[in-house]
Parts: sequence; structure tokens; C-alpha cells
Amino acid sequence: MDQPLPTQVSSPEVAFSDSIAPIDAKRKLVLKRKFFFAGAALLFAGTFVLGILAGRSVPAGIAAVLLFLLGIGVVCYAYFVLPTQEEISLQFKKKCIPQLLQKHGIEGVYTASHGLSVNSFLKAGLYHHRYSHFERYDGIIGRFENHPFGLYELAVQIAGGSNGIVGLPGVLPGHRTMTNYFYGWVLHIPVKDITGRTFVIPKFERASGEADDWIETTRNHFRDNPAFEQVQSGNPVFSRYYVIYSNDASETKKILNGNRLQFLIEAATLFESIPAFSFCGGRACMHLSIVDNSFDLELATQFFPQGIEEISGRLKFFCRAINALYGPGH
Repeated sequence: MDQPLPTQVSSPEVAFSDSIAPIDAKRKLVLKRKFFFAGAALLFAGTFVLGILAGRSVPAGIAAVLLFLLGIGVVCYAYFVLPTQEEISLQFKKKCIPQLLQKHGIEGVYTASHGLSVNSFLKAGLYHHRYSHFERYDGIIGRFENHPFGLYELAVQIAGGSNGIVGLPGVLPGHRTMTNYFYGWVLHIPVKDITGRTFVIPKFERASGEADDWIETTRNHFRDNPAFEQVQSGNPVFSRYYVIYSNDASETKKILNGNRLQFLIEAATLFESIPAFSFCGGRACMHLSIVDNSFDLELATQFFPQGIEEISGRLKFFCRAINALYGPGH
């Protein structure tokens, strides 16, 4: 049975400043948003009742107006004053991720919207489906144990049909729907001694929803390409999860040994989806589809210590990935 993504680190006692506390207080307040709406509904109900009585009593009419205005005020507060889940999550990430990078020995910079180019994404050779739009999210660029890397959260989207309203005279146009064909983490690492082209593709799609839609297209692309041959790893556990395509079998066997091979096996059991890897063009890349393993936290998650431990656990995995993909001698 596949293991769930580890969300705790060996030492949960992470020293964070009190600056997290105000953000967590806002999170708890936003969780109560539904109670504000329930209160507004009661106020509007009271307005209705007093409105009926207003014809008999001037004070009842005044009270109805006051209740109505109070209800409008509560709704406006819930909509326009309380922060959204996205705003709360962003405030939390900006506070905690830089401190967690330091804790894990990562010399890096966190950004809420990275600048990975479409060309750089495609050069990894792991995505071979059409696309309409790239949506960029969290990113970390830096060095770990003197190894430079780039870690990017990315959605590759395909435009669908319009969701306009039909049934009126003509059609009221709506916006075109966008479907994620890849949504996940992309890890880029420069590795100078790689000259050939080796691709490690999951044998099957495991994640639910749209997260793994790209894998079958990529697997079929290499299967039908005469420039690549399928290479056997010689490891039955590895072969349970992956298929290897390469234009240089001898280099592939040198790349996929020892720590790298063991890491790929471990990575296949940690997440809802199995990551894909490429070793080409002087760099190693990992594409990992994610369902709920981003740096964004649900509002129900207590930011300290649970939320910090979750993000710390994910960063710990990426540190392991960076070391393993660099390989020995780097």
C-alpha cells in the first residue's frame, strides 16, 4: 500500500517569531465567515418582521431600517473586510517559508509568482501535449549544499468551450473554461556531466482528477519515437513504477544507479501521483503532479505547529531530491 505524503519532520520544535500569531488569528476569524452570513440572514428576517409591523408603529419602522442597514454592514464586512483564504495563505507563506528555508540550510528566495519560461519548461522534455496557458504560482530559487536549483509550482492549462448562458435571445457570452492538464511542481537542477537524453516516465496514472492527464501522452510520445529505446533498470521494484526511454543506454545506466535510483523508488511511494524525471541538456528535472501537496494550506489547518510542519516536510523532500538528482561527485 502506498504511503501518504509525510507531513512531519523529525524535530517539530521550529523557532518562529510571534509574527505568525496575528495571521493565525485572522485565519480563525475567516473560518467564522459563515456565522457572519447567518447573522446577516437573521437581521434581514427581523427586518421583514418589523417591516410588517411598521404600518402600525413608527418605532417598528425605524427599527426595521436600522436592522436592514446593520445586516448590510455585516455582509459588507464579511465580503470586503475579512481577508480571503488566498490572502491569508500568502501572508503565512511569506512569513514562514523564508525561515524554513534557513532551517533546512537552503540559501534561497521565495516568490509567490515565479518567472519560469514556457521554453524552459518544455526543454525538460516531459510534456508533449498541447497547451493554451501557463499559470505560475509559488517558486523557490537558490542553492542547497552548494547545488543551484529552481523549484516552481505551475499549471499548464488547455482552453475549453465557453460557459455562456444559452436560452436568452442569442447567447450571453461567458469566459472560456480552462482545464489543468498539468498542475504540480517542477524542479530544475543543472548537472554538467549529462550529455544524452534519458527520460523516466511513470508506468501508470495514480492521482485522481486532472493532475496526471499529461503522463499518458508523454509515455506514448517516447514509445512511438524511434530515436529512443526502452532501457531496463534491472531493479524489479523500480520497474514496478517506471519505464525508461533513452538515446544513450550506456549513459542511462550510469545515471540511474545508487542514490538516484533509490530516490526515484522512494518518490514513487510518497505522493498521490508518481513523478517523472528527465536527464538531458545538462540538467536533471522532476515533474510532480500534486493534488493537495502545495505550500497553500486549508483554513482548517492550524498554522502553528501543524501548518509549519507540513511545509517543512515538503521542503525536506525537495532537499532530498536535489541531493539525489545531482548524484555523486557534484
